[in-house]
Amino acid sequence: MNFGGWICLHRKIQDSWLWEIKPFSKGQAWVDLLMNANFDDKKALISGQFVVMPRGSLYTSELRLSEKWGWSRKQVDEFLKLLESDEMIDLEKVRTGTIIGIKNYEAYQNQFYFEQQVNSQETSEEHNITKNKKTINKITNDKNISLSPAEKSQNSDGAQNEKSSGKGEDYSDEFELFWSIYPRKREKKRAFRSWKARVKENQIPDLMIKAATNYAEHCRINGTEEKYIKLAATFLGPDKPFEEYIDWVPDTKNGDIPKNIAKAIELIKKSNEENIERGGSVFD
Repeated sequence: MNFGGWICLHRKIQDSWLWEIKPFSKGQAWVDLLMNANFDDKKALISGQFVVMPRGSLYTSELRLSEKWGWSRKQVDEFLKLLESDEMIDLEKVRTGTIIGIKNYEAYQNQFYFEQQVNSQETSEEHNITKNKKTINKITNDKNISLSPAEKSQNSDGAQNEKSSGKGEDYSDEFELFWSIYPRKREKKRAFRSWKARVKENQIPDLMIKAATNYAEHCRINGTEEKYIKLAATFLGPDKPFEEYIDWVPDTKNGDIPKNIAKAIELIKKSNEENIERGGSVFD
């Protein structure tokens, strides 16, 4: 099963002796930023203020990164600016450190994908249980094994549930990945019909998946309520709204930046100014 190059990289890799070898390569430094970004929104105490650092962001300092990576502070500064110029991160320096926001974080650590994997595993386990029940029923019928009333009732209920459930949709692997990423899980069968219609029109599945990833990020950044998120069937509809999001990137210049990061920066700056006015240090 091909998931477009996905791998699961656990943070425990940092416990390996290989991770202790310095200096870090640029690739290793980038992976280190990804692994240390918040996987969920997280409250932090910064400059005496509680702020919520959003998913995909981290608060650190060039000094801390230079010690961790075995680089000079100048090398760290140049590397972060390089990532920013390539639109891989949002970078905001404050007096007490640096706030880094990973752009398109969902493309690297998509929570819907991992939830889908867990659900798929549970579904597989349920399928095995159903298969075992069928085997028991077959053996019972063939061998005339006597069952207790409770066992007969259990098997009868299981068979009835299977009959009423009917045959499920044969969803393609690409669509399942799209569905795991899409931010609104409603009317899956309709969505699959739209998906198949677009594929027949020679639309590229990878681009529709990319559009779903970007749309999910767009909705997260803007705090879009679920009821205002397009149904997947509409997103993939004949008018092809998904095309708008294939090459979408957050517009940080126009304020399309996670509001919690902006709030964090505002509170940190305000706290620093108040400390200076009192004659204190920005590190108080």
